[in-house]
Amino acid sequence: MTGLMKTEGAMSTAQRKVMEKKMRREAILSSARTVLIAKGFSSTTMQDVADAAGLSVGTLYLYFRDKESIFVELYTEGMRELEERITGACGGIHSPEEKIEMMAMAYFRFHNEQRSLFDAFSYFFSFPEILFKKPRRKALALRGRMILSLVQSAIEEGIKGKIFRKTDPQREALVLWSSLHGILQVEKMRDVLFPEYGMEDVYRYQVKKLIKGLLV
Repeated sequence: MTGLMKTEGAMSTAQRKVMEKKMRREAILSSARTVLIAKGFSSTTMQDVADAAGLSVGTLYLYFRDKESIFVELYTEGMRELEERITGACGGIHSPEEKIEMMAMAYFRFHNEQRSLFDAFSYFFSFPEILFKKPRRKALALRGRMILSLVQSAIEEGIKGKIFRKTDPQREALVLWSSLHGILQVEKMRDVLFPEYGMEDVYRYQVKKLIKGLLV
């Protein structure tokens, strides 16, 4: 009986250590997001991240071997959540027009609710050749293409059902997503560029315009 209690106690301690390590890793990533967005990737050092997380740089290296590894984790985290949001938004929807609209609005909500994650992978899209060497850059880009493929699939469905005109679905998906991403990128300058319009109004207008352009 005593031996069993010791085993259970040891398991509890082990589980607690795993949980503590996971929480510290998440805290590091949260601090890294703040620093990377404030200073930019090139100017950020591992010491900066360690200071923001309240850790020694030696402890930081126990979790991440370099700042590239931290950024990869942030980018992957953002893409994973975005993919879940987009697929979840289309659940039970059969119309390709509605699917595209729901995907687009899921992207809009992600931008508003997870700004630091959005900024993290937007930064990657802006400077991929500066951030990483080609093999890692290609692997990260493939993750982004998975999101784009969901839009492409909805367009292909619309073409097959003769709801959308015959066109190149991959190109249309790229144009659609790039256009919406561009609107979100200029949001920081909204007060200067279009103060008379609400951000969501402009975004929804563009979504409907893009879908209308696909219709037969």
